[in-house]
Amino acid sequence: MKKTLIFIALQLQVIFAIAQTPLNFDTEILSSGNYIVGVPYEVSSVGATNQIKINCKATGTEAKFGVYADDEGAPGELIFHSNTITLTEDEVMVSLENTVLEPGKYWIMVNYKSNGYHVNANVSDPLSKVYYTQQRFSESFPVSAAEFDLYYGHQFPFSIEVIEKPKSFEMEVYPNPTVDDVHIQANQKEYMVHVYDSQAKKVLSQFCQNYKTELELKTLQKGTYYIVIEGEETFRILKN
Repeated sequence: MKKTLIFIALQLQVIFAIAQTPLNFDTEILSSGNYIVGVPYEVSSVGATNQIKINCKATGTEAKFGVYADDEGAPGELIFHSNTITLTEDEVMVSLENTVLEPGKYWIMVNYKSNGYHVNANVSDPLSKVYYTQQRFSESFPVSAAEFDLYYGHQFPFSIEVIEKPKSFEMEVYPNPTVDDVHIQANQKEYMVHVYDSQAKKVLSQFCQNYKTELELKTLQKGTYYIVIEGEETFRILKN
């Protein structure tokens, strides 16, 4: 088996809906603790992204995962970060707690606590992008990945499981971006709305009793917010 050394590495086993060309993950990777590293992936359908499946090695190390928005081919703002998990099985499921991602490109990052041969990788494509940064395991994922560094040459396949939402509860949130308020148009009259900032802190809650509701955000600072409706639908809003 071939071996190579990098700061830290991640292998995520993909479940594809259509046939894909098999990749050979035959290169053993020595991953360093206290680094964040990640690779791009693409969501093709709307739904609740409830977990990521990772094929790894049962090394016993602890790990944390984060999902970042794509910013012109590089990781941008943090969308989600997981709780700490322990690699005690060869196949690990990481819950995304029903985070809803719109179709598009994203980045998934991992932070290991200790060094070790936690995964294998495919190194056949020298143009494969990997972003990384030094980060203590005890610290939270950075809100922005703007300062992350780039290297090329590794592929870490992954998959996300998307559960499509039933059409019984439909809604629209606009405008986005917004300066002051947003409007919620739904096909139901009664539902609960919560607003979270980019650090997953709840900043507003409101019980709606009309098909059309105005949500006042004028008192909030500029930035990215997540509007969660009935604990099911999540909308990412940018406040200017």
